[in-house]
Amino acid sequence: MIIRESTHRLQNAMMQAMGGEQFWESKKLELSMQKEDERKREANREAREKAEAYKYREDQVRRHMGSIKYYLMPKNRAKYYEVYPLPKKYRVMEEQERARAKREKQLAEMRKKKAAQ
Repeated sequence: MIIRESTHRLQNAMMQAMGGEQFWESKKLELSMQKEDERKREANREAREKAEAYKYREDQVRRHMGSIKYYLMPKNRAKYYEVYPLPKKYRVMEEQERARAKREKQLAEMRKKKAAQ
């Protein structure tokens, strides 16, 4: 405990000597903003990649079915989705989303039953 307090005091003294408290607060803010920007860029990149994968698959299905069948018989697309699957990464994500939605639906039904009793 004593060591931690003394190192903390030493660190604070060094911070005061090497730029002052305001400098280090602005540095912390700058670094946190950089991290947030990086997270946003990564999220945007992931979303863009996902959209491109879905668009590529839809283009493949449309080419295979032909435009008329594609638009006039949307129920037939399911069998072509099996022929042209999404990359595994997105299939897993879809399965997780479906499972989560199913769980939420079951929980809502259970709450509804409890409220009715």
